[in-house]
Amino acid sequence: MKTLRRVVSLFLVMVLLLSFPLTAFAAPAAVPSVSEYIFDTLLSANGVDTSLSGVQSWLGSWTGYDDYLEQGKRGELGSYSQWLYDRQYNGETAEIKAKAREQIDAMTDWMNMDWADVGGKDITLGTGILNGWVDGVKGTAADYATSIKGYLSSFASYGSDALDYIKEIASVNDSIEGWTKPSNFGKCFLTYSEPGFFSYEVNYKWLFLPANFNELNIPYAYLDFYKATEGKYYVKFKYLSNVAPTIGKSYGLNLYVHSQTLDTKTGKISMNDSSVSTNDGRYLTAAQIKSIPFPVFSNEAAANSFVANRTMENLLNQEAFGMPVVAVNQQAQTMEPKVVPTVITLPQTGELAAQLMDELSDAMDRIEELEAALKNAGFAIDWGVDVVVPTVAPTDVPVEGENTETKTTLAAILAKVEAIPATIEAMLNNKLEPGDTDEDVENMKLPTSIADKFPFCIPFDVIYLVKAMNASSEVPRFELPFKIHYQNINYEHTFIVDMTEWDAAVKILRTMLDLLFIAGLISTTRELIRG
Repeated sequence: MKTLRRVVSLFLVMVLLLSFPLTAFAAPAAVPSVSEYIFDTLLSANGVDTSLSGVQSWLGSWTGYDDYLEQGKRGELGSYSQWLYDRQYNGETAEIKAKAREQIDAMTDWMNMDWADVGGKDITLGTGILNGWVDGVKGTAADYATSIKGYLSSFASYGSDALDYIKEIASVNDSIEGWTKPSNFGKCFLTYSEPGFFSYEVNYKWLFLPANFNELNIPYAYLDFYKATEGKYYVKFKYLSNVAPTIGKSYGLNLYVHSQTLDTKTGKISMNDSSVSTNDGRYLTAAQIKSIPFPVFSNEAAANSFVANRTMENLLNQEAFGMPVVAVNQQAQTMEPKVVPTVITLPQTGELAAQLMDELSDAMDRIEELEAALKNAGFAIDWGVDVVVPTVAPTDVPVEGENTETKTTLAAILAKVEAIPATIEAMLNNKLEPGDTDEDVENMKLPTSIADKFPFCIPFDVIYLVKAMNASSEVPRFELPFKIHYQNINYEHTFIVDMTEWDAAVKILRTMLDLLFIAGLISTTRELIRG
């Protein structure tokens, strides 16, 4: 009987294997489109690693220039594409507007490419689309202003190791002349203006959270439908509870609205206060939605996914709330490369492109590995990292006038201070380890026994100290989990202590103290030898 059971079991196993091959259970890697691959490679070259869904939220998708314009009017493009759309129409100069249009044209070409047609070919990127450099030559201010790096530098976390890329949001002023805020009105999160019922009227709106809204809770919103006749979305507001005993549950969010109507003929202002119940919504334009400082999802399903799994996809206000980032390379963000090509060589297939995107993600930690991975991905950028001298985006702004002067910022001072150790190290290496001729090398050599002995070891100790100063450092960041699980109380919160805000000042102080220590060591040693 036992033998019969074994035979039957073996037979069933064979049937299952033949019917459902093991390869059927392997989840294939998502294949990026040509445009997504190019943009992901450029993001990596700028020190930002993101998922494929993250690339889609930054880039977006459109079928042609007309479709791009329609999406841009509604504010439905990807974050970077929408930024270029705004620069194209609202850029500070005609040159910036023209440059933005040039880059959009190039990106529209990417959208219409297919791996079967362009696999293995060189694709022109457009002048200055990376960071204003073209084949090793720095471009104009317009190149930089409309480049990917120009866009990234508009984020508060640019140049740091922050992973959220949340843009700084200015606090909304709720001190309104001639109006006293009622006690049930809490924090103001949105203010905007719009045409009134009559052509000579202008409406001003302020949206408030309830005064009793707990700051631990997470507000969010989603689109219910689009009203094409008005060009507005109907937005519903909710919040995710983060307070015991309802942690993880979603509830409707009550809002308060203060309205003022200005009669431009008479100058008279009428006021009205109202509320938006938990079951109602609010008609808002795409521009107004983009300025809301908490996540607004494109549909209810995406909002429910956020509640269930904390997934931040299908956001309509990515730029205001934050962009999905997996890893950051600070050097790639702040360094200016020596050579930047104007073309990218595409892989032969989309499957190979997915593999190369994974390699770029894995190589994000070190600049040398990232440079090699970019070259393998078809974008042979060269930073020239033999001696790394950190730099930042230009911050010195000349002031026109008779007494022309230059204003500077902490970032510019920090760049110059950070360059000191690398410059001294390179100078000492060139002096003590010359590479011109064999005779020079022999003349500069010291016996090992002498070089290790005091006081002849002092120059070499100075070199070691300078090299130590030039080593990379990591900003302290601590995550302190706090959990309470007792009877009906379930509370979890992670307190984050991030010293990023003080990093610039600490770097300057640390470098100056190290230099003073070296100078003091040399001076004291000289006095010691004199006796």
